[in-house]
Amino acid sequence: MLRGDEAWDERWRMTEFLLFRERVQDFYQKQDYWLLPLFRAFFAALSFFSVNAVFGHGGASGNPLLLLLLSGLCFFLPWGAVPLFAGALILADLYRVSLFFMLAAAFVFLMILLFQTAFRGGHAELIALVPLLFGLKIPYLAPALCGLFFGLMSFAPLALGTFSYYFLRFLAANAGKVTLESEPEKLVNQMAEIFLGFFEDRGMLLMIFSMVIAMLLIYTIRNMSFRNSWYTAVGAGFSALLLFVFAGSRKGLISISAPGFLLSLLFSVALSCFLTLFFHDADFRAAERLSFEDDEYFYYVKAVPKRRPPAPFPSPSKEEEREDEDEEEEEKGAEIVG
Repeated sequence: MLRGDEAWDERWRMTEFLLFRERVQDFYQKQDYWLLPLFRAFFAALSFFSVNAVFGHGGASGNPLLLLLLSGLCFFLPWGAVPLFAGALILADLYRVSLFFMLAAAFVFLMILLFQTAFRGGHAELIALVPLLFGLKIPYLAPALCGLFFGLMSFAPLALGTFSYYFLRFLAANAGKVTLESEPEKLVNQMAEIFLGFFEDRGMLLMIFSMVIAMLLIYTIRNMSFRNSWYTAVGAGFSALLLFVFAGSRKGLISISAPGFLLSLLFSVALSCFLTLFFHDADFRAAERLSFEDDEYFYYVKAVPKRRPPAPFPSPSKEEEREDEDEEEEEKGAEIVG
């Protein structure tokens, strides 16, 4: 009896969750005209204030009114405006430190823009999202988001976003080391030495590689047609991340705290599974195999329905209630006569 009660409670909780999900999705579909721009402005504000957290409270990123104004502009602009404004804030902060350092950073940002444009994959907002996830201590969520909900070409902004995070840390740590030498040759040599050390950072290259491999693994597996492919993809992708990061830590390429890394990884796994349950909850038990044909092809399709809350029992109409009352009165009359 206890097991039956537990099973009933579990079904009840799942039904409540499905009803909640239906209400949220219906609300978003009706109000997406203003909800999506509002979310974009909120995301832009988080990104801009994270730049302020990295570079301190001075310069353009230290002006909260300016950051709020740029966030408000992102309400009306496309997603690509978020990384562009964030890059402009970084360059404005670097200008306070060194003009030459700002020009070198502007050249790197231009290369990022050209790479993103060359792949034509879209999703430029990921270039700003990935550094934000690093700042929130959940960077391993990024490949799961790209592999589950974005296309194959999202590997490009994922890699560029990971690179941008390390470049942001590099700028904050080394901007004050540049001295304005009188001779241009010494200045160029100094800049080359600083930037060469950054581009030879094998830890950064390993992190970019592991992020992209995990994303491609998740994307490949979730497109397969076997049961629970999305959850399997999440497990495979995070297992690959775990392997790469621990291997890099053993080799001394990446410095991590094992408890912090595992906590971040487990939280990212849980959040990925929740998002999968919320946006891609397929009922594999009700899967059907369909076949049909036209003049040129035979089609064999595996149809997996989305999990929906059970339909509520229809409330009885007034006529049905009256008929039930009449039947009860007739039964009582028959009992009295008998």
